[in-house]
Amino acid sequence: MIAGSVVPFRAAHKIVSLEGLSALHAQHPGKRIVLCHGAFDLVHMGHLIHFEDARALGDILVVTITADRHITKKRSVCFSQEYRARQLAALEIVDYVAVIDEPSAVTAIEWLRPDVYVKGSEYADLVLDKTANIFREKALIEQHGGRIHFTNGATFSSTKLAHFLLAAPEASQADPLLSNDRVLFRDLSGLGFTLDQLKGFLTGASRLRVSSSAKRSSTNGLTSR
Repeated sequence: MIAGSVVPFRAAHKIVSLEGLSALHAQHPGKRIVLCHGAFDLVHMGHLIHFEDARALGDILVVTITADRHITKKRSVCFSQEYRARQLAALEIVDYVAVIDEPSAVTAIEWLRPDVYVKGSEYADLVLDKTANIFREKALIEQHGGRIHFTNGATFSSTKLAHFLLAAPEASQADPLLSNDRVLFRDLSGLGFTLDQLKGFLTGASRLRVSSSAKRSSTNGLTSR
């Protein structure tokens, strides 16, 4: 899992505590507050559509995420809760983000008391709710005068996407997502290089040029395939 960073960022004010959730109705009187909850690890197009559908149901969109230690899917999360919160806060459509230290949205609903709680269509059949989390969440929000809404858009899977990415050769690294198909990020601190040596290497490498003969050879190799 890629750990979070302590470096401040522009949208840090959108990440709030439980106490911050409970104050949102007072801060936004007369506004309808909508809640989405999940892991939101690898944010993709399906999540964005989900947030757009949710935002259309109210005025303020709050997204809460399950803390790392409560993620019990077939895989662990790729990004820590700090990074997951940051990527959601960076989205313009999301107004507030909070980390919930439990496996369900019950605490979030209790503190926020949203007008609408939005889940994906894959959660609509409560018979398939093995954890009974959705059942408890539905009962709680209705108890507080709100309602649950299931979106009907296409369903995408972060878990399947993560399995696909982790099947790549680069996945043998400690942080497989911190790479591309050519460069692997490795810790060089144990090799004994000084900072001046590394600067000298980079300066020398910047002067390297591909010769015209090498370019022709590469081009010929491509055209002969």
